[in-house]
Amino acid sequence: VLPDGTFYILDSQNQRVRRVDNAGGMTTLITDSQSLNRGLWVSRNAQTIYYCTNTQLKRWTPALGNNAGQVIAAGFTETGNIDVDATGNIYVSDRLRMGVYRIPSSNGGAAVTEAQRVAGLGNALTTDSNGASNGALATQVGMREPRGVAFHPLGGFFVATHKGGDVWYVDTGGRAWMFIEGDSANTHVAGTVAVPTTFGVMSEPRSVTVSRTGDVVIACNDAGFIRVARNILPPLAAPVLESLSMQPGGARLRWQSDATRWYYLEQNAGLSAAGWAPLATMAATGTLTQFTDPYPLTGPRRFYRIRTFRAWPN
Repeated sequence: VLPDGTFYILDSQNQRVRRVDNAGGMTTLITDSQSLNRGLWVSRNAQTIYYCTNTQLKRWTPALGNNAGQVIAAGFTETGNIDVDATGNIYVSDRLRMGVYRIPSSNGGAAVTEAQRVAGLGNALTTDSNGASNGALATQVGMREPRGVAFHPLGGFFVATHKGGDVWYVDTGGRAWMFIEGDSANTHVAGTVAVPTTFGVMSEPRSVTVSRTGDVVIACNDAGFIRVARNILPPLAAPVLESLSMQPGGARLRWQSDATRWYYLEQNAGLSAAGWAPLATMAATGTLTQFTDPYPLTGPRRFYRIRTFRAWPN
């Protein structure tokens, strides 16, 4: 899901990648001759899409039209999820190769190697590690059937393991820490629990995602559970409004901004909690950002508010 609400669907058995706009209109962007697996990543400007077949990582750009993407890496066993770091490397989880692999964008179709593994024991897996392995290098920690991978916006990444039933966090130094220790026996503790935690609160996580509001969202097994670990990030400072003025083009808001942030603007005809409606989502344009609402100067008054959220590496 992009900040403006546009979202993308990996339609596996139909061998397509689709885009849905804010009006609900769906467009097919990619048609592939192979069945697609779980991995899908779309750049913020929608000019690059990475996706996976069972054994390949592919890259699509608009120049390819409706055709399949170009192969960036081959030789996977069963691909899982995809995420991309701040320098453009693609991280791919491989369930049956027992690891997470970092693929440079310039890989050019070469086969994945164990030298590219950044988490898990790979084909050498003999056991599934537990919280006693906290602080060990992620490449020395047994992660049974990794399926999910997602970057923390402040650095490091999460790994969800299917048969391990766990969610690990790999820090910027490449060391692994147990975030949630579950199992693979359809265990789902009800209600609210604190995280990090080390008892069976979930089973067989399929994917992990970090939302722009700082929540970790985990999709769990065939029983259809979604678990949310809320507010793992420190709170953001509120933007400082520099001015609100009426211009010939409408009401202009200007605020002090941070180049690493995005901003979500809302408007309200009154101040009721239910009255806030989306107005715009935009990146900072420097230390001072502005937006003009093309609102009639003679119309009834409006109220505005600005929320801050983090920019992502992509």
